[in-house]
Amino acid sequence: GGSNPVDAPRPTDSVRPGGDREGAHLIRRVLLAGLTASLVFVVAAQAAGAASTLYGSSNATSGNATTATLSTVNVGTGSATAVGTLPFSGTGAPGVTEIVCQPNATSAATAICYAQEADGGFRISQFNLSTGAAIGVPVSDGDSFSGLAYVGSTLYGTAIVSGTLRTLNPVTGASVAIGLTGAAKPISGLAWDGTTMYGIEGGKAAANLYTINLSTGHATVIGNTGITGAGSLQFGPDGNLYAGGDSNDGGHLYRVNKTTGAATLVGASGLPDLTGLALATFSNPPPPTTTTTTAPVAITVTPRFTG
Repeated sequence: GGSNPVDAPRPTDSVRPGGDREGAHLIRRVLLAGLTASLVFVVAAQAAGAASTLYGSSNATSGNATTATLSTVNVGTGSATAVGTLPFSGTGAPGVTEIVCQPNATSAATAICYAQEADGGFRISQFNLSTGAAIGVPVSDGDSFSGLAYVGSTLYGTAIVSGTLRTLNPVTGASVAIGLTGAAKPISGLAWDGTTMYGIEGGKAAANLYTINLSTGHATVIGNTGITGAGSLQFGPDGNLYAGGDSNDGGHLYRVNKTTGAATLVGASGLPDLTGLALATFSNPPPPTTTTTTAPVAITVTPRFTG
């Protein structure tokens, strides 16, 4: 290549050894450091824009009327804060047995979430995560899905009536059986951690925690949680596994050890039950910027001349 004019000494001046060259190289290093700091800042800002929230569903009955409530759940205390009323509420309505959201929504307003009708209703409905209100008309899905969890774009469900693990299309209601779980009691909640599907059994006896084979549907016992009446299972924003108690338990939130199955009480939700838990992760990063946020530091190099 050609010579660098910055490094070439002037013919009439004697240059202090390394003077101009060191100054030019220093300028380059400072400019590069400023640009690198700016890029790191932008990446960090985008990562900071991601947030996750744990939601829960609950059913309250009064006479012949059932109100299914959508709430946010605090994983530090267990307490629930109401968001709105879910589908399958009203006179003669059975309420909701499970809720689930597609992963990687940009915000609560754009999240795609579904609620499963309880007690043999055999229907599923999309709902608005910001209000709980139904979106569109419920569709028949042919079974009571007490556990629902997404693995990528595929929705898996545990069906109470058939006792099987199935893949489910929540838009059409069509499902495909994978196989019998073989669990002693119906699986009332599913949770996926990116590598393993976990399930928890419902009923009035102490609930076992399982791993679920997605190829066969078979459930393998990990251990007993000690929860009498588990209604739901989900990973929280902190990466820990959580279970919600059903009406037999009184709607408490538990942290579950996924290696042993042992559950630790977090606290009361303040709801009669936690029939469903859903983790909604919102990416929603700040808009990209084309300008640097850290201005390069300007320096002045004054060469010394002799002669």
